Amino acid sequence: MQWRQPPERVNHLHGDLVEFGRGRSRSRGYLAHSDRVGPGVLLLDQHGHARADELNGEGFTVLVPELDLDAGDGGAIVAAAEYLSANWHPRLGVVGVGPEGAAASKVLVTREVAFDVLVLYGGFWIGEPLPRMPVVGHFFEDADLDDLKRLRRDLSSQGQVPELYTYPAASPDEGAGALELAHARTLEALEYLLS
Repeated sequence: MQWRQPPERVNHLHGDLVEFGRGRSRSRGYLAHSDRVGPGVLLLDQHGHARADELNGEGFTVLVPELDLDAGDGGAIVAAAEYLSANWHPRLGVVGVGPEGAAASKVLVTREVAFDVLVLYGGFWIGEPLPRMPVVGHFFEDADLDDLKRLRRDLSSQGQVPELYTYPAASPDEGAGALELAHARTLEALEYLLS
């Protein structure tokens, strides 16, 4: 008897508009998915389609809700998280980009929606309740470092060891290198905490 390797299969990546939620929470978003369902990532970034495709290429199922994150539409944000967890994969990470993404992430924590990791890009967590899941944060040095210290102190006071990084923002080249490093650190955290 001769051993035969299974045939190589191409993992096709897809990007579709989907609808989720009911009633006043009904909304839609861009879903980056593939033939192999990976852990879910709710990407709270109003311009996040390219980032969603990148994360999808790394094996995640990513939903970018088409919402005005400034409007604080909490019901639709909760519906988006529940859609990913119920229909795609039970493990869920949330990535909030900018102050709007951090505020939208806070809606999920306030409403006690279960997820496994929170990644913040440039948006500080302000006030209570604090996230109870692991937190990874990426901030440029021109951000208010007092806010960063307060965030680290607040999360540490509840027994967490947050991964909060600062990056230089002096030139476009340094900024591009910083974004690549932040993306690599985010991937590492998502792969570890959602596996």
